[in-house]
Amino acid sequence: MAAAPAAVAVIISIAVIVTVLTRPIYYFDIEKLDIPSLDLRDAIHDMGISQYSLWYKTDNHWSTKGGFVAYTLIADYLQKKGWADIDEKVCNLDNYTITTYPKWHLGSNGQRTGIY
Repeated sequence: MAAAPAAVAVIISIAVIVTVLTRPIYYFDIEKLDIPSLDLRDAIHDMGISQYSLWYKTDNHWSTKGGFVAYTLIADYLQKKGWADIDEKVCNLDNYTITTYPKWHLGSNGQRTGIY
């Protein structure tokens, strides 16, 4: 397995922070410096997934589905670069039991309504 550049942890953090709708200036700076990076927006678009299905409707946090999609994209990227060896079973949603709790997470804005 190849050693990851020192900037990888920072790049992963930035890649996750980069929003779907805007591309902050530092992302362009990273590309200019030829630092390995992953734009999750492009990867999500290539998968044909609606960006709006990955966030809670009442807040700006990733939904559970969104977090899992991002995790699998980052894991795949790290493996392709030779920086990680991740068991493919943990990246397959079929290997998990999913339980949905209606109205469990209202998001930051939903909690402010005081309804629940």
